[in-house]
Order: sequence, then structure tokens, then C-alpha cells
Amino acid sequence: MNDSIEAYDRWAEYYDLLYQHQDMDDTAFYVEQAATTDGPVLEIGCGTGRIYLELLENGVDADGIDISPNMLATLKEKADDRGLEPSVQQADMTEFDLDRSYDLIIIPFRTFLHNTTKEQQLATLNTCYDHLRAGGVLMLNFFQPDPDYISAEYGRPTMQRFVVDGEEFLLIDHSRYQDPVEGLVTMEKELISAQRGEIKTETLTIRLIDKPTFDLLLEQSQFTDWTVHGGFEKKELTAHDQELVWEITK
Repeated sequence: MNDSIEAYDRWAEYYDLLYQHQDMDDTAFYVEQAATTDGPVLEIGCGTGRIYLELLENGVDADGIDISPNMLATLKEKADDRGLEPSVQQADMTEFDLDRSYDLIIIPFRTFLHNTTKEQQLATLNTCYDHLRAGGVLMLNFFQPDPDYISAEYGRPTMQRFVVDGEEFLLIDHSRYQDPVEGLVTMEKELISAQRGEIKTETLTIRLIDKPTFDLLLEQSQFTDWTVHGGFEKKELTAHDQELVWEITK
């Protein structure tokens, strides 16, 4: 995952700028799940603290890990501004080793998709299992690949315009299949300022996972008990455009 470390380190300065205008409705969901958990919580991929700092604000006993030192540095600066004391460290989700067990582990914002091989996927699941207490829960989310959307939109750039502190920005997203057989997708992001021109271009790779494939991964992991919800309202999964929200119990 070294490419992810380098990419997120380079994007750390602009990460909040990119995503502050987007709302996946996941923050309130994960904060609620954590706030109703009796024991400690671990967030994997805590980044610059979009969700993690809200956990602390709500009195949750939470640790966090992220692969990018620069993202964690930004999180700590934001925590200091808010008078919070974070407990975070750099670690890879496939092989972290923390001296603590958790009642809840969360992997928000589709972070699990950055595991681009089956070995990484299983390693992440089993490492989470090893860090959960008996009866503890792993919760994560990602989208169900939609063949119609992929056919129509992959290979074509999409553009979003937004304004921050009076400065106009254009974000160009360009997703394309790197390897359709393995489900590997490259995501290129280009950030342009109307005043300053091109600011940053970066490419990341993810591996798409559908529900049946993830069920099979779980069957090969140490977990034996799980359910999947349709969206953050925990509705029944009935349509491909619902977010897959997994609740996996040790």
C-alpha cells in the first residue's frame, strides 16, 4: 500500500478542501454507533479526522490509525484547535498491532476498497478480528458496483465546481478500469483553482467488491456472523444504488 501512503501524504494539505462540500451521511451514523458502544472504539483510516474528531467531541473513547503521516499531522492540528486530545498512530489496516482490544471497529468512507488484493482484504478482516473483544463489532461501508453506471461513466471525467473562502475550485474526477478482470479501478483527481491554476493531480487504485464477493471473503475470514444493510438508515438491501453497510460480529 505504499502508493496510498505517498498519494495521501501529497493530498493531505488539500484533503479537507476536496471533501468538505460532499456529504455521505456517514458521520452521524458512525458517531451514533460509537456513542452507544460500551467499550473503546477504533477508527481505521481516520485521515484528517472528519469522523474521528466528532467521536472525541461526543465523549467516545476512540483510537485511530491511518496510513498517511501527513493526514495524521493535519488531524492533530485540528484536534489542538478544538481542544481535543487524539490517540492516533500511523499503521496499515492489513497488519496493525495495537496493545488494546475494542468493542467497535469502524472502517468508514469506503476505505476497505483500498485493499487491492484478496490477501490484503483477508488480512484486514482477520487483523480486525484479532483486535475485537468477544461480541465486538466491525462496521464498514462501500458501494455496490453498478454495471450500467460503470459502462456509461468510467473513462469519462466528471467535474465539480465549488467555492471555499471566496476562491473558486474545479475538481475533475476520472475513473477508469485498470484491470476489468480483477476489478481494479484507477481514480485520478485533478484540483484546479480559478485564481491559481492547477494545484494538484493524483491517482489512486481501488478494487471493486460486490455483495456476493464480500460474503465469500467473510466466509474465508475468522468471522462467522454478519449482516448487510441498505444504507446508513439500516434498511433492507433491495437496490444496487444503496450503500452496503456491513455489521460483522465476533
